[in-house]
Amino acid sequence: MKKIIVYTEGPSDRDSLKTLLKNLCHKAEESGYSINFIPLGGKDQVVKKAPKRAVNAIRNDSSLYIFAVPDLYPLNKGCTHSNYAELKNSLTNAFKKECKRLNLDAGEKVKRFFVHCFKYDLEVLLLAAFDELERFLKGKIKRTWVLPVENQNNDNPPKRIIERLFAAKKMKFINTIHSPRILAGVSIDDLLIKCPQNFAPFYNDLHNIISK
Repeated sequence: MKKIIVYTEGPSDRDSLKTLLKNLCHKAEESGYSINFIPLGGKDQVVKKAPKRAVNAIRNDSSLYIFAVPDLYPLNKGCTHSNYAELKNSLTNAFKKECKRLNLDAGEKVKRFFVHCFKYDLEVLLLAAFDELERFLKGKIKRTWVLPVENQNNDNPPKRIIERLFAAKKMKFINTIHSPRILAGVSIDDLLIKCPQNFAPFYNDLHNIISK
């Protein structure tokens, strides 16, 4: 079975994506792929470690695909970047630099290394899943964030909004527990429509690989 590895920041991202992309993972298995979500311990760790790990892994398995998916928030963590394009460029250049250091041809290998991000963090998916979020919190929620939700920016990222929504219901938001539970009932098609800037391209790249 061919492998796809997705490097995430932490266990919350891993568990949330495993839950949210359950059907895609099943489809991948039917196509001869396994999708493995691996947390690296924070944004700086994904930014600094993923390119080198990807080079070594692809070097040993030319059928492998690797995704690095950190949060965009906070900006400039791990490398200098003020937007997704700069973040992607930095990780891609680090991949090519590591290939050069090892005297490897980066030409074909870099095509198997994908850099995406959550804009501005994974909790953007919870804001997009408005109905499920209301159901989970058992009450009406006043929408205080911008639309489209991926424009809810670095100054007041989605996670901070989610924390306040939970606090208003006298609950403490625990991302490793609550994010997967809320996303378990969400329509992936709905999220793709509501998060077209960064989440949809990530999903589409995964889908395109297993559909080849």
